[in-house]
Amino acid sequence: MLLADVAYFDACLAEPDPIARFRCMQEPVKTALSECAPRVVTCE
Repeated sequence: MLLADVAYFDACLAEPDPIARFRCMQEPVKTALSECAPRVVTCE
């Protein structure tokens, strides 16, 4: 995954509200570089 710039995380850590800080740290993903697909199990 491609993450936001380091300065973004500094701003998150400066957030005084713990819930807002938590949400801020979850948002930095800009682009998924690959997609996860469920594994298909077949029995023969």
